[in-house]
Amino acid sequence: MTELYATGIFLFVLFLLLGSSVWIGLALMGVAYVGMELFTSRPPGDAMITTIWTGASSWTLTALPLFIWMGEILYRTRFLRTCSVVLRRGCAGCQEACSTPT
Repeated sequence: MTELYATGIFLFVLFLLLGSSVWIGLALMGVAYVGMELFTSRPPGDAMITTIWTGASSWTLTALPLFIWMGEILYRTRFLRTCSVVLRRGCAGCQEACSTPT
């Protein structure tokens, strides 16, 4: 019954935070904080800060914003449109050369 009780508390806190327009990531951290306060004897501040910093300072997370930024740069400079025109001309020449009988 204690698992069911804990699940009910977690869902209540999650829906309360999401219903009050808190971002999803912050709402999940709030649920974790409430869970550590109510169900463990460990102080939640030190444990959560260490875990959050370890996950957020990873080099793995660097690739995603840079990938999005590169796509935005290519879109705004119209580089892709120019590149596709050049490739289309080049491929048309290759296609003619490949289709002629030797």
